[in-house]
Amino acid sequence: MLTTNWLVTLLALLMIGMLVAEWLRIRNGVTKADLQEIARWAQLGPTKVLLEKVRLVERGNTKAEVARLLGQADNPLDSEWFYYLDEHAGYVIFFDRENRVEAVNSWKS
Repeated sequence: MLTTNWLVTLLALLMIGMLVAEWLRIRNGVTKADLQEIARWAQLGPTKVLLEKVRLVERGNTKAEVARLLGQADNPLDSEWFYYLDEHAGYVIFFDRENRVEAVNSWKS
Protein backbone atom coordinates (compact mmCIF):
# COMPACT_ATOMS: atom_id res chain seq x y z
CA MET A 1 0.00 0.00 0.00
CA LEU A 2 2.84 2.37 0.86
CA THR A 3 4.53 1.70 -2.50
CA THR A 4 1.35 2.57 -4.42
CA ASN A 5 0.92 5.84 -2.51
CA TRP A 6 4.56 6.74 -3.14
CA LEU A 7 4.19 6.04 -6.87
CA VAL A 8 1.01 8.11 -7.14
CA THR A 9 2.70 10.99 -5.31
CA LEU A 10 5.74 10.79 -7.58
CA LEU A 11 3.56 10.81 -10.71
CA ALA A 12 1.56 13.76 -9.39
CA LEU A 13 4.76 15.71 -8.71
CA LEU A 14 6.07 14.93 -12.19
CA MET A 15 2.83 16.14 -13.77
CA ILE A 16 2.92 19.34 -11.73
CA GLY A 17 6.53 19.92 -12.75
CA MET A 18 5.69 19.40 -16.41
CA LEU A 19 2.74 21.79 -16.19
CA VAL A 20 4.85 24.47 -14.51
CA ALA A 21 7.59 24.06 -17.14
CA GLU A 22 5.04 24.37 -19.96
CA TRP A 23 3.44 27.40 -18.33
CA LEU A 24 6.85 29.10 -18.04
CA ARG A 25 7.65 28.28 -21.68
CA ILE A 26 4.35 29.70 -22.87
CA ARG A 27 4.50 32.72 -20.58
CA ASN A 28 7.91 33.68 -21.89
CA GLY A 29 7.35 32.90 -25.55
CA VAL A 30 3.78 33.71 -26.58
CA THR A 31 3.17 36.90 -28.50
CA LYS A 32 -0.06 38.69 -29.24
CA ALA A 33 0.13 37.33 -32.79
CA ASP A 34 0.44 33.78 -31.41
CA LEU A 35 -2.68 34.26 -29.30
CA GLN A 36 -4.59 35.69 -32.26
CA GLU A 37 -3.56 32.71 -34.40
CA ILE A 38 -4.65 30.25 -31.68
CA ALA A 39 -8.01 32.04 -31.38
CA ARG A 40 -8.45 31.89 -35.17
CA TRP A 41 -7.70 28.15 -35.18
CA ALA A 42 -10.21 27.59 -32.40
CA GLN A 43 -12.88 29.36 -34.45
CA LEU A 44 -12.04 27.40 -37.60
CA GLY A 45 -12.16 24.00 -35.94
CA PRO A 46 -9.71 21.12 -36.42
CA THR A 47 -10.86 20.14 -39.93
CA LYS A 48 -10.39 23.60 -41.42
CA VAL A 49 -7.09 24.05 -39.60
CA LEU A 50 -5.81 20.81 -41.15
CA LEU A 51 -7.01 21.93 -44.60
CA GLU A 52 -5.19 25.21 -44.16
CA LYS A 53 -1.97 23.86 -42.66
CA VAL A 54 -1.50 20.84 -44.95
CA ARG A 55 -0.84 23.36 -47.75
CA LEU A 56 2.30 24.43 -45.86
CA VAL A 57 3.83 20.95 -46.06
CA GLU A 58 6.44 20.88 -48.80
CA ARG A 59 8.47 18.19 -50.50
CA GLY A 60 11.69 17.75 -48.52
CA ASN A 61 10.22 18.64 -45.11
CA THR A 62 11.35 16.35 -42.29
CA LYS A 63 8.98 14.31 -40.15
CA ALA A 64 9.66 16.73 -37.28
CA GLU A 65 8.67 19.70 -39.45
CA VAL A 66 5.45 17.96 -40.52
CA ALA A 67 4.63 17.11 -36.90
CA ARG A 68 5.27 20.74 -35.89
CA LEU A 69 2.90 21.96 -38.63
CA LEU A 70 0.13 19.35 -38.40
CA GLY A 71 0.56 17.72 -35.03
CA GLN A 72 0.66 13.99 -34.40
CA ALA A 73 -0.60 11.92 -37.33
CA ASP A 74 -3.81 9.98 -36.82
CA ASN A 75 -2.18 6.86 -38.23
CA PRO A 76 1.63 7.19 -38.45
CA LEU A 77 3.36 4.42 -40.35
CA ASP A 78 7.04 4.27 -41.19
CA SER A 79 6.81 5.69 -44.71
CA GLU A 80 3.40 7.38 -44.64
CA TRP A 81 1.36 9.40 -42.18
CA PHE A 82 -2.42 9.65 -42.35
CA TYR A 83 -4.38 12.70 -41.19
CA TYR A 84 -8.17 12.28 -41.20
CA LEU A 85 -10.66 15.04 -41.95
CA ASP A 86 -13.44 12.59 -41.09
CA GLU A 87 -14.01 8.85 -41.51
CA HIS A 88 -14.26 9.25 -45.31
CA ALA A 89 -11.51 11.72 -46.24
CA GLY A 90 -8.09 12.98 -45.29
CA TYR A 91 -4.48 13.35 -46.31
CA VAL A 92 -1.60 10.94 -46.57
CA ILE A 93 1.97 12.21 -46.44
CA PHE A 94 4.57 9.93 -48.00
CA PHE A 95 8.17 9.95 -46.76
CA ASP A 96 11.30 8.83 -48.61
CA ARG A 97 14.17 6.79 -47.18
CA GLU A 98 15.68 9.89 -45.55
CA ASN A 99 12.35 10.54 -43.74
CA ARG A 100 11.62 13.60 -45.85
CA VAL A 101 8.30 14.40 -47.50
CA GLU A 102 8.07 12.84 -50.92
CA ALA A 103 4.40 13.62 -51.65
CA VAL A 104 1.19 14.86 -50.05
CA ASN A 105 -2.05 13.37 -51.37
CA SER A 106 -5.66 13.83 -50.38
CA TRP A 107 -7.99 10.83 -50.30
CA LYS A 108 -11.72 10.31 -50.14
CA SER A 109 -13.67 7.06 -49.91
